[in-house]
Amino acid sequence: MQNKVLVFIPFVSSNDINYRLLEMSGLLDSLGLEAEFIGFKINVIRPGTYFNEERIQELQEIIETLKGKNINITSLILDVNLTGSQVSKLEEIFKIQIIDKTVLILK
Repeated sequence: MQNKVLVFIPFVSSNDINYRLLEMSGLLDSLGLEAEFIGFKINVIRPGTYFNEERIQELQEIIETLKGKNINITSLILDVNLTGSQVSKLEEIFKIQIIDKTVLILK
């Protein structure tokens, strides 16, 4: 099974996602990480988990689908800044390491 990280990039426009994808790819390359990328628009940020229940379920389904393709997702990297509480709650939900943009840059 191949180990990868799953990277979530929120977006507003196609230009926005292209820029953010390029930036994130550079960061991951410098760390030697292989990634799968996903992106979708976030209309409302939930204080507790950043994502609403629908998005959480969608992310869980993506992780399970990738496992079915022999890709083990070891971390979920979010191209946003999270609070410590949000990170903890998301790690409880997904049972994998959660890394926000600030932590990734500091690595």
